[in-house]
Amino acid sequence: MRVSKAPEERKQEILRTAMRLFTQQGYENTSMRDIAREMNVVQGLCYRYFDSKQKLFEEAMDTYAEECCASFIRVLHDPGLSLEEKLDWMFESIKQDGLALRYEEFFHKPENEDFHRQLAMRLCEKLKPHLIQELNRYAQARGKTLKFPSVTVDLITYGQIAPLSRSVKPSDAELDELKRLVYALIEQSFTPE
Repeated sequence: MRVSKAPEERKQEILRTAMRLFTQQGYENTSMRDIAREMNVVQGLCYRYFDSKQKLFEEAMDTYAEECCASFIRVLHDPGLSLEEKLDWMFESIKQDGLALRYEEFFHKPENEDFHRQLAMRLCEKLKPHLIQELNRYAQARGKTLKFPSVTVDLITYGQIAPLSRSVKPSDAELDELKRLVYALIEQSFTPE
C-alpha cells in the first residue's frame, strides 16, 4: 500500500535515510536505489526530489551543517554570556565532543576527509554572520569598532578548518593554542571609535 506524505516530510525522510546509509555503508557504496529500497519506495521518488546522489548529499550536508551550528548560534546570541564565555564554551565543546552530532562518525572517517572539509566550509558560512554580529556588539559595548569584520571572522572560522577537519582530533594543547590565537586576533581587530 502506497503511503502519501507531504513533500517536505518526504524530502526530509530521504535526506535522513541517505545520511544513515552513507554512514553505515559509505558514500561510494550507497546508491539512489539503496536509499529507495531502505525507504520501501520506488527509486523514481528519490529522483523527483534530487536529480542525483551528489545533489542529495549536498543538501543533506547543508541540513546537517545547520544542525551542527544550532547550539553554537544559540550560545553566540545568549545575552547572559560574555564574548569570552561564548568562545570558551565553543572551544570546550570541541574538546569534549559535547555536541554528540548524529553523523560525526561518517565525517571523521579518514576516507571522508574531503567531505569533512566541505562540511567545515558550510559551517563557516553559517556561523559567519552570527560571529560578525556578536563581535560588532562586543566592540560597540567597549566603545570600539571592528576594523574589518568579514576578514576577522573569515580568519577565525576558515582558519580553523585544517586543524579541525583532520581525521585525528587535535590535542587539547592544540585547541588551547587555537583559542589563544583567536583571542589575539580579536583583540588586534578593534580600534577606538
